Amino acid sequence: MPTSVPSSGSGRLALSEILAFAVPSLGLGFAFLLNAMLLMKYATDVLLIAPATMGAILLGARLWDAVSDPLAGNLSDRTRSRMGRRRPWLLAAIVPLAIGTWMIWSPPLGLEGSGLIAWMVAAVLVFYTAVTMFSVPYYSLGAELSPDYHERTRVFAFQQGLQISATLGAGVFAAWVLFWADDARQAAAQMALILIVVMSSSILLTVWRVRERVEAGPRAERKLFSAMRDVYANPHARILYLVYFIESIGGAGMASSAAYYTDHVLKAGEYLPVFMACYVLPGLLLLPVVLKLSRRFGKVRLWQVALLAQVLAFLCLATLQEGDFLLACLFVGFLSFGGTAGQVMAPSIQTDVVDYDELQTGERKEGAYFAVRSFVLKASFGVGPAMLGFVLSSAGFEPGGEIGEDAIFGMRLLIGYFPAIGALLGAALLVKFKLTAEEHARIRAELDGRAEINVA
Repeated sequence: MPTSVPSSGSGRLALSEILAFAVPSLGLGFAFLLNAMLLMKYATDVLLIAPATMGAILLGARLWDAVSDPLAGNLSDRTRSRMGRRRPWLLAAIVPLAIGTWMIWSPPLGLEGSGLIAWMVAAVLVFYTAVTMFSVPYYSLGAELSPDYHERTRVFAFQQGLQISATLGAGVFAAWVLFWADDARQAAAQMALILIVVMSSSILLTVWRVRERVEAGPRAERKLFSAMRDVYANPHARILYLVYFIESIGGAGMASSAAYYTDHVLKAGEYLPVFMACYVLPGLLLLPVVLKLSRRFGKVRLWQVALLAQVLAFLCLATLQEGDFLLACLFVGFLSFGGTAGQVMAPSIQTDVVDYDELQTGERKEGAYFAVRSFVLKASFGVGPAMLGFVLSSAGFEPGGEIGEDAIFGMRLLIGYFPAIGALLGAALLVKFKLTAEEHARIRAELDGRAEINVA
């Protein structure tokens, strides 16, 4: 297995190395976002599962994540192998990811009632367990590629750029299954095969091309509860994860409600891919601007401004009516800037938080920290569909039926008012976040000094 592509000069990683790391985000982003965007509507409209039941299934998976994410992070931190401590996990996740994806989108035709519900419970648990096996070591690997404050932002900018691109693909696949295909179940099965091929091949590429840095830092020895206690004791981590959860809830609400919102509120369901494109493309075009602004104003301040921009966009989306599709595209495009900046800044800032933890504990525990991040992200994307399911059920919605005014108001809450309140609260919380570029430079200088003493 070859070594990674060598880094370019001036401490910058080679672009080919960053892309080799980032490429799995496209396939995994497709699969994850499709579950958030399409699964609830597919389950209610095609499989005819009650929305509250499907919401409970997704919420139950989040309870399992509370166990599996920290466990995977701790085991990844403590793994010893010739391939390193991260890549064996990526390789092991390929088969269960394929099985879980196939089970979710291709349940047997003869299943119904309790049998179908049991199948979906198993499918969701297999898929999200596999996502944990992959995502926690994967993000930890990205965090270890460079110790540089700004280079980390560049790494996650490319990674998040591909993941954001997956949003557009998810919108196209969702419209194909729900509105364009003659047979929704057949289309979903074909979609699953495409996802499996893309995910498996991209993970293999990363395992083959990206080598782990031997000098990433002192290895973790703490067991699960001690490692989690260190994470909780980190004051920067507590603020970071709370803000990240708040922002992710907003994204989850929009993702889970988008198909319903465009179909029943805007009366333009067949244009769902256009709606999603307006969210994706501005964010991608603004990535270079985001990187420049983060260098000039700092990661935290940029994230604050991005959250405030999202407040306005969410409020506008909540007030639109039938025929306002073009306005919806405009507002969701404005939302794109805030979402892109936040999704790039959060993992980059978290890597700086891990440096603070190393200074306090003498160990590198990227796995423990990204396990918490993974759980926060999946919890938010579980709460969104679960809330949508309970709102639809309480409003009297029947699988395959029409949506009344009470349910439409509930969607306005989920896609606009609730996320706006959360984004405002997140911006306020970041005022208390003190891990600036200057403070991080001091921490890195101390860590580098320790490393030189240990070598000597």
